[in-house]
Amino acid sequence: MPQNALKYKKRAEKRGRPRKTSTHMNRRILLAIKKDPFASSSKILTEVDADISARTDKRRLLEFHIKSRSPRKVPLLQKRHLKNGLGIFCAPTY
Repeated sequence: MPQNALKYKKRAEKRGRPRKTSTHMNRRILLAIKKDPFASSSKILTEVDADISARTDKRRLLEFHIKSRSPRKVPLLQKRHLKNGLGIFCAPTY
């Protein structure tokens, strides 16, 4: 019994399915998203050249606590807006 206690080595806990991405690949995904925050997950995968699905890429971004971003949607000015005097907002200021 005492010899078994001397030979005992604590093992790292490994449960579940192995991950498709390594820590190096995760870091590359993170750098790609920091370089272009508005990029789609499929665009990030082509930049990183990863063999994973877009859904896996989204999961990694959630792990990094990075939320998705989309550009602000602004309605385009029409001719009636220009007639009503709203064209001053789109005129260039020098």
